[in-house]
Amino acid sequence: MSLEDRNINYNSVLDQAIARQRKLSKTNKLLHLRENQAFLYSDNIAIKASGKALKTFRFHARFKALYGINPTLLIHQVLHWFDPKTKKHFSSPLFCQRIDLLLQKDLEDKLLVKESSSVFVNPVLSRYFKVYFDIELNDSNAKEQIIEACKRNNIKLSEKEEQETWWFSNEKLIGNFDYSSLYFEEDLLQIQHENVKDWTAPNTNPIQFNFVGPYDISQKEFCESMLNEGPSILQGPPGTGKSQTIVNLISSYASAGKKVLMVSSKKA
Repeated sequence: MSLEDRNINYNSVLDQAIARQRKLSKTNKLLHLRENQAFLYSDNIAIKASGKALKTFRFHARFKALYGINPTLLIHQVLHWFDPKTKKHFSSPLFCQRIDLLLQKDLEDKLLVKESSSVFVNPVLSRYFKVYFDIELNDSNAKEQIIEACKRNNIKLSEKEEQETWWFSNEKLIGNFDYSSLYFEEDLLQIQHENVKDWTAPNTNPIQFNFVGPYDISQKEFCESMLNEGPSILQGPPGTGKSQTIVNLISSYASAGKKVLMVSSKKA
């Protein structure tokens, strides 16, 4: 099988990408707390550097070193809610706070919590509530807004877990969360609001194909189309040479004295 080059409506691509980011899914950690994702925290009790707490610290240190982003949040309150459309139950952090975890070496190693932001409303939950329930949440009175919205929409509120109800729990939790997809959606929205035609116009200064690795006919045709006619979308099953095609494209641009920025959601 070979690569496929598609001429496509870029606004349509952006709409589809944004829709995927907004999908109501339990795999989104900031939308649904899964079992063993976070550990209980108390202001008055030292955190032993063992078990889940130690794993959280190690991920925190590794993620921050790799990406420069703090992935660790202190959850002050959780909203347990039921979506009547999908019939799914969610346990979503409501009030969050960014923290740093520091390892204190002693006879018994401990973890120290250092606040690195003020308390804020979970931005992912706020986004979903705006889209699905038309509820605007703000940092000062989000809980009161949710209670009022439940009254307007005849949603049952409870003080504990019950079938098809919404309720709050006040246990403090610490866990690792990757909210990079939120930034990705913001970038997509910014692109969508710009003039797409400006960056999809044909290339007025064609660049010669200059390869550094092997290629087949479909790969060469795609590269020449990209170099001469402007942006395209490259598709193909695993093993059809997408990565090698990208390498040859970068080589072609670089040999023509052009600067190339490559971004990827993967490390490789």
